[in-house]
Amino acid sequence: LWTSCDDWTETEQVDYGVTTPDGQNPELYARYTQAVRNYKSRKHYAVCVRFDNGHSGDGEKDFLRSMPDSIDAVILENAATLNSADLEDIPVLQTNFATKVLFSFNLTSIKENAESSGQEIKTLLAPALEQMVSAINDNGLDGASISYTGDIGLGNNATVNASIAEMRQLLLDKITPLAKNGKIFFLESNPLFIPEANRDVFTRYVLNTTSSKNASQLRLLINEAIYYAGIPSDKLLITGDPELMTTDNNDGLVSQVPFFAIQVIDCGPIGGLMIQNVAADYSHANITYKETRGAIQTLNPSPLK
Repeated sequence: LWTSCDDWTETEQVDYGVTTPDGQNPELYARYTQAVRNYKSRKHYAVCVRFDNGHSGDGEKDFLRSMPDSIDAVILENAATLNSADLEDIPVLQTNFATKVLFSFNLTSIKENAESSGQEIKTLLAPALEQMVSAINDNGLDGASISYTGDIGLGNNATVNASIAEMRQLLLDKITPLAKNGKIFFLESNPLFIPEANRDVFTRYVLNTTSSKNASQLRLLINEAIYYAGIPSDKLLITGDPELMTTDNNDGLVSQVPFFAIQVIDCGPIGGLMIQNVAADYSHANITYKETRGAIQTLNPSPLK
């Protein structure tokens, strides 16, 4: 027995070879990726996500490669600081699955920083926009999603309105040429922030609906965007957070993402769903990954064969 134990203490290096799906059966994998691209080229309900990129220490949930292949667009929270894993995964998503990868641009924080420091908005906004454009071009991103939750410039204060108009014009002047050259832009804000004459610059209008407590509140926000702001329904996305709950039609508490996926159709139909913070509990089999896949399947059920 002692001799046997001595033998067991000898360590031996084992080489674990990992074969990716494309390496296991290249022909079948090519057919699969073509099927995903065909699906995205057809009319369907979009499912987009916000992803906190730039990390690689907490498992597969930190990698873009782990996103469901049928996701239409991924908005990178930290697109200005891409790590090596991000840079490796981005072209795979774009080429194999036609997934759009977007820069996240927080207009609210820039405006607040300008106000708190007593600087003109253009002093901070102009270089930030240049950085965004450089990141899009240098890293082959498909465009950007602009988030803004502040005053939209429709009040009675002429000074405030003028400042917001200047901010908006700086933004439009920078992104309009990119949009004309094929880049896509989302607006995560009140749609009225953008004048009607400039609304074609944005491919999607994302409504911040995470505070909606039920379907009635959700429907009100959707109707305001369609009938008051004049946004085409197929350009609208509503927003769900995997860590939040809402009230269903039977007054029961349910997870926001699966319930909102149903409301895309029941309260619309509209263009689709945006899922916030998709990496939260992403590796848990019953939480975000399952809910994300479930939302895609709910909105675009696979045909029976």
